Amino acid sequence: MIHPDTSANELRSLARGAMAQQDPHTAILLLRRILELEPRSAADWYDLAMACMKTDDVSGGVEAMRKAVALQPKNAAAQQQYANMLSATGAFAQALATHRRAITLGLNNPEASWVEVGRIHVRMRQPKLARQAVEKALAIKPGLWAGHDLLGDLALQEGDLDEAQRQYETALAGAPDPLQKATVAHAIGSLHEKRKEWDEAFAAHDRANRVKATSDVARFLLRQGLPPHYSEFHGEGAGEYYGRWGAQTYDDGLPAPIALVGFPRSGTTMVEQVLAALPNVRTTDEHTFMTPVSERARSIVRQFPETPTTVLEGIDKLSPGNLSELRQLYWSEVWKVVGTDVRDEGGSVKVVDKHPLRILDVGMLNRLFPRTKVIVMIRDPRDCCLSAFFQDLGLTPVSARFLRLETLGDVYATIMGFWTSIREHLSIEWIEVRYEDFVSDFEANARRLVEFVGEPWDDRVLEFHKKAAKRTINTPSYEAVTQKVNTRAVGKWANYESHLGPLVERVRPFLEAFGYEE
Repeated sequence: MIHPDTSANELRSLARGAMAQQDPHTAILLLRRILELEPRSAADWYDLAMACMKTDDVSGGVEAMRKAVALQPKNAAAQQQYANMLSATGAFAQALATHRRAITLGLNNPEASWVEVGRIHVRMRQPKLARQAVEKALAIKPGLWAGHDLLGDLALQEGDLDEAQRQYETALAGAPDPLQKATVAHAIGSLHEKRKEWDEAFAAHDRANRVKATSDVARFLLRQGLPPHYSEFHGEGAGEYYGRWGAQTYDDGLPAPIALVGFPRSGTTMVEQVLAALPNVRTTDEHTFMTPVSERARSIVRQFPETPTTVLEGIDKLSPGNLSELRQLYWSEVWKVVGTDVRDEGGSVKVVDKHPLRILDVGMLNRLFPRTKVIVMIRDPRDCCLSAFFQDLGLTPVSARFLRLETLGDVYATIMGFWTSIREHLSIEWIEVRYEDFVSDFEANARRLVEFVGEPWDDRVLEFHKKAAKRTINTPSYEAVTQKVNTRAVGKWANYESHLGPLVERVRPFLEAFGYEE
């Protein structure tokens, strides 16, 4: 509760403290109060924009930054940040214009904006313009690692592998910190894959992960444990709880989402794009909608007069008012991403909440949305883990454990072991979709998927990749899902079998559980 007499400066101090404590939700509340008092404070609009982005409220972040640059139109650094945000939303033309405006205003680092202009042109499939932009960056700052990295990407796209390697090696030598060096080392690994140099490819990706593991952020995240309460969602008496929750009805008019989940790199992005081809479906592209919901649920449970002995008991004791609040909180987060027009449709438009690690939230989803449906992507654990090991993913408490084969196997067993333990207890509808089946017999499996979500068949599903090419997809799979379905990634692990001993041993129980042969 914010006291009405609290000054703007006091609120700023509290907001800074909230951000330092990794609590952007509180920071947003404080910053909005500051801006009620001082609506023309560009610095506070800027801080609000950054806090919104931390909570995946991209539209809120872009709007706040728009107001910041409107108040300080000659602030080149703010214009540059605004351009980066616009690019993240797929507003490429506006992002290009804003980057150019920032450069014209006299940026301290115009070369960074030129590289971003180049990357936008790559996403727009304009390689000539991308090359022109990066050449301007290198003219300003010769040897700029990001410029050579982008030239390597362009050469790779053009099939000039020798030139790509030369550019990547230059980038690697000039990259100033572990995360940047890891990005380039992963690119070198991908280049070796194209040459079918399997040992060299594995060595490059392994090097990338070892370098990334030395970064401050990776070391911090590896000290954090995975949330322990997930394991308690399939504890003693779980079946009775889920059965009771499945009979719950709500009269608040809120719809049930469709959750698309699985271990990272299992094919969730591909299936999301397939469903996005349906005219009555909206998809979300990985947002942390459930984080504030789970945090609020735990806060409510902590206030109970008697502390529940298990998580299941605590969630079971939530009152109808509590549940209605949590349902509304979930949808308020979703509507920020998919748009209020979906809200105004009153549930007639289906929303696919795609996030691989939402698999850890299916117990809570069962409690809040007993009519929800869950699609679980399953992929050969060896291919799935290898793909995660080879990807330059953003660091989180989970993905930081992808940097070593041993911890990667452990986290796979934790997450997919959770699923195999909980799936028989759930009262919500769910299906497992095997990646290998999907790509080898696409139409039959796509029809099964469309029927499961309750939509009529539409032939546009068969050409989903054409629509995907026009969308903004912010995952490493964005290039792959703009191509026709193929089986190139099936069985890839066999090329690296000699390197995967500890990993294969750790995931072996899941080969049988999910129907894969040795």
